[in-house]
Amino acid sequence: MGSPTPSTFVLAAANSSIENVRILCPQTGTTTNAAQVTVTAAGCMIRANQFQGSSSATALATTCISLSAAANDCQVLENTGFTITGTPTSWLSTTGTVAASRVSIQRNLIRFLLSATTGGVIDYTSGSGTAGVDWLIADNNLSNLTAASTVAIKGVASTTGHVVFNFLETLAASAATAITTPGNVVMFQNQLAQQGKQGIATTVGG
Repeated sequence: MGSPTPSTFVLAAANSSIENVRILCPQTGTTTNAAQVTVTAAGCMIRANQFQGSSSATALATTCISLSAAANDCQVLENTGFTITGTPTSWLSTTGTVAASRVSIQRNLIRFLLSATTGGVIDYTSGSGTAGVDWLIADNNLSNLTAASTVAIKGVASTTGHVVFNFLETLAASAATAITTPGNVVMFQNQLAQQGKQGIATTVGG
């Protein structure tokens, strides 16, 4: 594991992990981390960490977890995340037009203000050249807390895998999509809720 820039971890060795760490974004000034944790090797695990995505409008991370094409078999498990007032682009994202495969994202509780109403807490849209295979996004609580938000998971065509048993939150009235461009993933039992309202099954669009 390397740390080439302040407050940035890199999992660059196969089968390495970062666990039980509170990862803070910059606390003062105008400082942006491109990513708090970057994964550039196979078989890595990010488990039971707490991510602070922003402390102010100018002290924040662009994304908390960045997965390169080499991050095959990555497991992202049982993390929590929050923001104060700043707006990251996502909590987890892919980088480059080739996406990693067999990525598992399970049992995370993430409540983020995001930079766009259509931004994804999980965003794997960069993999437009070679989409990921056998992704699993399951049993997560994901909230896009930006006013009038409509999206919590943002995908790309041709991705395969499962997106199941997730509880999603957006703030736009009557927005039931929450998952956009899912590709070829299998989806069931994903629920969308809004503040003060009972959850409903998501629909698919975008």
